[in-house]
Amino acid sequence: MAWTRELKTVWQVRFSDADRSPTETTVSIPKDEYRTKTAADKEAGRLQVLYDQGQFDPWVQDRPGEARRGHTTLLEAVRAYVDAKEKMGKRGEKGGWSDATTQRYRGTLEKFARDVGPTQQAGRLTPEQIRDWTCRPDLSDASKRTYHGIVRAFVKWMRAEGVADVDMPPPLQHRKTVPSYATREELTKVCRAWPALAVHEAAKDDNPNREPVWWYADAWRFAFWQALRKSEVVAIRCGGVDLDRMKLRVGDEAFVPKGKDEQVIPLVEPAAKIARVWKEGAAPSDRLFRHKTGDYMSAAFTRARKHALPNKPDLTLHGLRHGRCVDLLEQGLRVHVVQRFMRHKSLDATMRYVQVADRSLQEELQGLEESTLDV
Repeated sequence: MAWTRELKTVWQVRFSDADRSPTETTVSIPKDEYRTKTAADKEAGRLQVLYDQGQFDPWVQDRPGEARRGHTTLLEAVRAYVDAKEKMGKRGEKGGWSDATTQRYRGTLEKFARDVGPTQQAGRLTPEQIRDWTCRPDLSDASKRTYHGIVRAFVKWMRAEGVADVDMPPPLQHRKTVPSYATREELTKVCRAWPALAVHEAAKDDNPNREPVWWYADAWRFAFWQALRKSEVVAIRCGGVDLDRMKLRVGDEAFVPKGKDEQVIPLVEPAAKIARVWKEGAAPSDRLFRHKTGDYMSAAFTRARKHALPNKPDLTLHGLRHGRCVDLLEQGLRVHVVQRFMRHKSLDATMRYVQVADRSLQEELQGLEESTLDV
């Protein structure tokens, strides 16, 4: 007889059959549909009857009438995976995706499924097919790493959910290089170029009352000093900026950062100086920079960069975060301290930037005039 167990967001229904291997399996039913233990037990009893009648097999199906897990197509598996991560993000669960991440990864994974074969059974996906798609010659090394990681997470989910048992090919072995980054001086040049561009763009608008978007430059500086991602800087709330304790809260119930947890980091004085201006007269729930998306801010940065730094065509807004990491290491901060401030998941991510700081130190040391010691 099936029995239920209460978890955080679902009821887990367990089935036992001594003739099956394994002898036990579980399926989940959502609490928003079955709000009480009585309702969940009743549904578990119905599923048991369907199993006894051969109309439902919890070892290979999640719900009656759904496709058997072993017969799920690759495109169906992708859509189920994306929907699951999106729902987790809306519930604020760790591992869930924001709306922007969902949109980006949905497109990437659906393209993967269509290129490999949307009607192919997920269980027949081979490591060779994954390698051919993630290591295409038209991709840069950075893109290959990114796509490999996205598909790896999808394959891991399929295994965990019993959709398909697929093996991943090993990642390409190559030296990780630091992406293009902005120094303090380069950021200053970009910010100085923006006011004239802001006035020019406002003048082109048909709306005569449109004000130039002056705040972009402040947001860029704030992003640099606090090493924030594009989505994070526009989501900062005034209440998340504690000027008394010099703390900054990244993420809240309305926004899940990349690390999937609310994170608190030190607020450095240059960023605090900017925040004091923008917090004045604002409610704690107001966004610090009064904007909802980072896309326009990012596009504006690219336009200003083209004017100020035409010789760095690959520098993007995210390069401010890279630049801050290099900046902190060059100032002599310990790698573990920088890792915590950057909120890198592993120390390896921070160590990529050490090579740049070491090269800068080497160049400085070579400029010194020192005599040898007589021993």
